[in-house]
Amino acid sequence: MNQDLSLIHRLGDSVEILATGKGDTRSRLKIVAPTLLPIEKSALPKKFHKNWAWIWKTLSKYEPEWKYDNRINASLRRIKNSTGQKIAKIIFNIWKSVINIT
Repeated sequence: MNQDLSLIHRLGDSVEILATGKGDTRSRLKIVAPTLLPIEKSALPKKFHKNWAWIWKTLSKYEPEWKYDNRINASLRRIKNSTGQKIAKIIFNIWKSVINIT
C-alpha cells in the first residue's frame, strides 16, 4: 500500500510540474527526473514497461559533456522538445492508469 501511495504521489507531483511548470518540456523534465528515477518499471502496470524503459533510455542517451554534468542533463539538452513532449504524455498516461482515470 505504501509503495502504491509513493508511486501515485511521485507520478502526480511530476504530472503537475509537467503541466504547470515554467519553461519548455525539457526544462520541466529536468525538474521531475529525480522524482521519477526511483520508480522501477515493475511497480508500473505491465502495459507501460516498454514505455518506461524507452523514457530512461532516451533520458540517458548522451554522455555528460563536462565533469559536473550527468547523462540526464546532457540528454535533455540534446533531445527535441517534441521528444520531451512524448515523454511527458507517457508519464501522464501512466499516472492516469495508476489512479484509474479513463
